[in-house]
Amino acid sequence: MSPRNEALYRGFRNRRDLAAFARLAPSPYTSGGIRQEQGINKASISPLRTTSVELAWLWLRYQPTSALTQ
Repeated sequence: MSPRNEALYRGFRNRRDLAAFARLAPSPYTSGGIRQEQGINKASISPLRTTSVELAWLWLRYQPTSALTQ
């Protein structure tokens, strides 16, 4: 079973468990006094990362006034 399909059937306790499974961790950049987030780590599971990003964009497009979007 592919990781993308497994994520649909596997039970997760919370959103952090799902993010850990998909390896969707932020990529921090620290240099001297500069601290910056660079987005999603590229070491995540590629098909699952792609699906997650597409789902997020679809949510923003079709639910622009929802509490989650705000």
